[in-house]
Amino acid sequence: VPYLHILCIDTFEICTHIFKSDKNSIMKSISVFIAAMFAPYCIESFSPCSPFQQNLRHTIVSSFQASPKADSYGLLFDCDGVIIETEELHRLAYNAAFREFNLRIENEPVEWTVAYYDILQNTVGGGKNKMFFHFRNTTGTFPKYEDDKPAPSTPEEEQDLVDRLQSRKTDLYKELIAEKAQAR
Repeated sequence: VPYLHILCIDTFEICTHIFKSDKNSIMKSISVFIAAMFAPYCIESFSPCSPFQQNLRHTIVSSFQASPKADSYGLLFDCDGVIIETEELHRLAYNAAFREFNLRIENEPVEWTVAYYDILQNTVGGGKNKMFFHFRNTTGTFPKYEDDKPAPSTPEEEQDLVDRLQSRKTDLYKELIAEKAQAR
């Protein structure tokens, strides 16, 4: 049986480590990543711009060189939701964070339905952006929270609430992944 060396890469995770900013930066990081992946024999001409990229390049090249049979490789590129269905887990984590913060608009709890989240995930990128879009565009108002604290009234207060919600949502999402994630 021939040896097949499989290297599974979560491209979004790599992108967020290299460039913690906008889509252009993420696209640049993907280009850098692809260059590192597909040019292991021309790697001297590749000049990474961060210690993380240097470590990534070393890991990739070492992985390819460690294979007993140089022409037997498998490479899996994984973006969020490709290998494991994660979108529903994201939605559940948002709703759990909304409940923990007791978000309410006109005395109704904030909750994203499956149908609404499907639209949201396909039109707005990024968790914080989804919340800003929801409160500013869909509902037209920010919610009361934490036992009827008034809705944020300044951009700084809005940002603070969204930052706190996103942080908690991320922790809840990690818990859900550990408990419920299944490969497709």
